[in-house]
Amino acid sequence: MPDNNQPRVNPDDLIREVNALGSKVAGAIDQLVAERRKILADAKAKVAEFDAQIQRLNELYRTANGRYYVPPPKSEEETAEEPRRVRRPRAELEAYAREIVAFLVSRSPRAVSGAEIMERFPDITGGIRQFVEKYAGVKLRDNGAVGTAVRYLPPEDIEFIMASWQRK
Repeated sequence: MPDNNQPRVNPDDLIREVNALGSKVAGAIDQLVAERRKILADAKAKVAEFDAQIQRLNELYRTANGRYYVPPPKSEEETAEEPRRVRRPRAELEAYAREIVAFLVSRSPRAVSGAEIMERFPDITGGIRQFVEKYAGVKLRDNGAVGTAVRYLPPEDIEFIMASWQRK
């Protein structure tokens, strides 16, 4: 009696069929990759052609109006990333404002110009007076001049203020 558990297909024939299918699939993949390369090359050529046309139209626009419609591409130096701004904590800003006040006290009784303060403390945001008032809680005095002739003095009650800072 024949055994029903034996396969009716020869395993060697199955292996040949699978290999044939695999080679057909590999050929189809190779054909798709080649087609993709061709499409990408065509697309790059068209993009280059469009860029040349845009540049030509842009130059014509500039000659007619004196300005570019589309700004010219930036150089690598211009496109380099600028350093990101870092938000400083309030405690650091308060300490910075106190340093400004201490600088004014050290230069007292002479008044200090705004240029001297900005040279020594370049990271001041906004005006000197507003920065110190906001972060040190101190109102600076000035010589009463206007514009560039303004010179800053420490507040009148500076001893009391300095003592309160030392307690903190």
